[in-house]
Amino acid sequence: MRSNFVAAQYPVSIARLIAWTPDEATPAFYSDPALLRSRHKELGLADLEVPPFVVEMAEEKFGGDRATAFISYHRALLESPQVYCMQSLYG
Repeated sequence: MRSNFVAAQYPVSIARLIAWTPDEATPAFYSDPALLRSRHKELGLADLEVPPFVVEMAEEKFGGDRATAFISYHRALLESPQVYCMQSLYG
């Protein structure tokens, strides 16, 4: 645990998080919007930013809820026929 919290030392976006830890495939990225929401806004740590197309989708389909829109999009990709037919290559 860090003795001095500095919000700037944490990733600000999903893209940055994945770039910093590419080997992580956390199941929560497909099911839990809370993963993208900051629990420490009072310390200056904002919600993780999502790609611009997700922002648009959030406004259209999710009442502006970017975290839920990202999780929904990410889950749909995981469950898509393109990914499903490739599962035998990895398992």
